[in-house]
Amino acid sequence: METIRTEKGGLRIVSMKKIRVHYSFDDVLWIFKDLTEHEKEYNTIFENSLLFWMREMHLKYGVTVDLYVFNSAWYNFTLSDATDKFAPEFKENAEWLKVGFHGFGFTLNGTDKEYRAGVYKTGL
Repeated sequence: METIRTEKGGLRIVSMKKIRVHYSFDDVLWIFKDLTEHEKEYNTIFENSLLFWMREMHLKYGVTVDLYVFNSAWYNFTLSDATDKFAPEFKENAEWLKVGFHGFGFTLNGTDKEYRAGVYKTGL
């Protein structure tokens, strides 16, 4: 961001060309659940309201996004249940929309037994 010091000692923004905005969202397995539940109605991932908003932010401001996903959650859905219909579209948008693994999941009472077991078994 370029600034100019004013006569009274304040700063005035001249250009915001160098500003980069990045969003990171955790625990977004529900997005894949939504896409799976609506795979017959949705023609694009951007029919999901959050993904739509993310694309708007990317198109208007160049925002980049990381989504971090658990393998499972308390609402009886896992990544292996997710539809693969939209995989090509995620790949097409991978320059600005990235998906990463967050963990194996947790139970209603908040325990993360699978993750702990996975760490010990895999040596991560």
